[in-house]
Amino acid sequence: MNQTVEELFENDPVAMKLHEAAYEMGKGDVFLQQAIRQKKCSFGYGAETKEGRWVYLISRVQFEEYLGTGDRKYKNLTLTEASKITGYKYMSIKNAIIQGRSPYGICVETSPGKYDCHISRKQFNEWWRIEQGMEKVYVVKTETAEIPLNDEADAWRVYDELRKYCLVSEPEERRL
Repeated sequence: MNQTVEELFENDPVAMKLHEAAYEMGKGDVFLQQAIRQKKCSFGYGAETKEGRWVYLISRVQFEEYLGTGDRKYKNLTLTEASKITGYKYMSIKNAIIQGRSPYGICVETSPGKYDCHISRKQFNEWWRIEQGMEKVYVVKTETAEIPLNDEADAWRVYDELRKYCLVSEPEERRL
């Protein structure tokens, strides 16, 4: 009996499904498909079948080396957060990822001149030599969100502006 590649890896603990990996990254399937096709992912590869379909193989071990393990919320980093942590401008961080000069991010051109990026917090922390637990942030909790800020003065300014929507009496200090 001939099995498809998908069937061979259906319950394999060393392989991940594309949608599972995309979910862990906080991205859509299309983002990850494009990143793999463009050979921007160290943790997986794609192959086009004779019928013109694409099959994706993702190594769970390599994926965890890229992204890390634990709570999905703390695996990913936004461009804004990366900018605040490093002190570099948002566009400087984004351009480094777009140009492939950043070892901690993946960037895909979604349409001409438009890009979607992903930053692995684990890779970012390793590159910038940030120890786990060393990143200090101040969190302002509102009714609909938590706003992390790296500067205490900024946290108080945001808190003062949003005071009527805040759930706590003052910004909370955390270490990520």
